[in-house]
Amino acid sequence: MALSRVPTFNQEVYLAERGNDPEKLYGVQSFEADWTLPLSVINAGGYGIISNTPQGEIAGTVNVSRLVTESGKNDPLIQYSAGGGLLEQPLTGFFAYGTVDPIDQGFTFDSARVTSYSSAASVGAVASSDFSLDVYGTMMSGTG
Repeated sequence: MALSRVPTFNQEVYLAERGNDPEKLYGVQSFEADWTLPLSVINAGGYGIISNTPQGEIAGTVNVSRLVTESGKNDPLIQYSAGGGLLEQPLTGFFAYGTVDPIDQGFTFDSARVTSYSSAASVGAVASSDFSLDVYGTMMSGTG
């Protein structure tokens, strides 16, 4: 059986401190998302499994890989607000992807927190700045 690949040439990340309008985060090379919804099986006596029911909220983890395109004083992850940047704030935003222009697919989230942040640099190479988010609360498909 042949496997097919779904190309997504455009990937954009928009983030903001919760309660503000998200702004584009530049230098994004890729993002990868994983979602979980805890389900519980419903058994009917003498009949068997009849359904599954959610036993909590949907939650996700998103990993973003990006190149550093701004100086530290202009990078929203580090210096977005007087509070020390988006690393220390609850976030809102959306992820957009697709193969057409304008980008036609994505998902929006209401609440997230940065759970890890790493950066790397070496002589003769473009510096990278990767981070992970735990996403929770209201999530919808679409790019808002």
